Amino acid sequence: MNEPSLGKIFYLHIPKTGGQTLATRLASVFDPDKIHILQEELHFPKDVEKLSALVSEKDFIESHVGGAMLKDRHELDVLCTVREPVAQTLSNWRHIRREKSNAAHRASRMLRPGDFFDLFHDDFLNHQTRYLVSAFVQLKGLIEWLGYYRAVNENFQNSLARIRWLVPTDSIDDFVDLWTLETKRNVPNRKTSINVAPPEKEADLEEARAAILARPHLNAYDQLLYQIAVDRFEAYRREVFAMIAPWSYPDDSRRAYKSEGGGVWLVKNWYDPEFANGERAWYAGPSTISEVRVWRAKNELTLRFFVKAVNGIEYRSIIARTKETGRGLKIVRSADPAREGMHYAVSLEGLNEQDTVLLVTPHCYAPIMTRDDDPSVIRCSFLATDWRLEGIAAS
Repeated sequence: MNEPSLGKIFYLHIPKTGGQTLATRLASVFDPDKIHILQEELHFPKDVEKLSALVSEKDFIESHVGGAMLKDRHELDVLCTVREPVAQTLSNWRHIRREKSNAAHRASRMLRPGDFFDLFHDDFLNHQTRYLVSAFVQLKGLIEWLGYYRAVNENFQNSLARIRWLVPTDSIDDFVDLWTLETKRNVPNRKTSINVAPPEKEADLEEARAAILARPHLNAYDQLLYQIAVDRFEAYRREVFAMIAPWSYPDDSRRAYKSEGGGVWLVKNWYDPEFANGERAWYAGPSTISEVRVWRAKNELTLRFFVKAVNGIEYRSIIARTKETGRGLKIVRSADPAREGMHYAVSLEGLNEQDTVLLVTPHCYAPIMTRDDDPSVIRCSFLATDWRLEGIAAS
């Protein structure tokens, strides 16, 4: 069976993010004549033609870069690893202390860590964010023109959008496995680890770590970048799993209603069902947005359910939106004279026959925050049951 084709991959290697290890692992997928890794840094603009030659000749290119080398390289699939910022700054500091050729080496040995970071703060300030953004735009000139924060702000998201795989360093092992599943390519060197730093005196490390933590401005953007990387990697994990085992309207614990033409599934931000008096009910939580997947017949116009209890919110504060566009959906609430709780009817008009509805609440508290008699720390916003689809319009 033929392997699926891959585009040209460029690994934008931010220093001290596990790049040598990951580059060596992924390079083993390709013919040795088709890789370029662990070579000298590419600088803009003098190495633009060199990069063009590499792109025409190689399938996998890894490099440190200086300047906007990727500004016009939209044809490349860009990979980038991002490290937890305090650990990355600490690793960078350790590298300077080891590397005698580094201009700041003597100062790093002579100064206490806090004094060193204060004196050379511009070399550490959001190092990963600046490195990433400057690979796509001429950031240095923009900072001189617009100022630091405006220049970074205006180019941060667009630069992130250019990256296909944004990987937290501590997820490199998982990424190799997921990448294998996604691309159907075996990685012979999948366990290789190189350039592991030698041990440092623990007292020195603790002092340096404390100095970094005491200067949060050094990593303000890098903290945001790292959290985005974590979120995007989790989304990537779900996408790969969906490729391997596509969601197929299963008969599982999240199916709240079954009809001849489909049903209702509580697919995200729901706990396992509870059983009381032969009735199944699901708590929404631990966050404020709960996904409901609907597969309906054309004449089924309304999603109905009953909320038995709310926790720290009001019944009227539960609203409905479409997942695809965020458009608000008409929702009708009615009290039940026979029991405590509230009936809900959500209009599905304008939605596809297979679509996803978001039920949104303003808060999701743990009972320990809202009730004096309940010590539970499990966050939940409401308890819903009696899910169904009906042909009667919501009114």
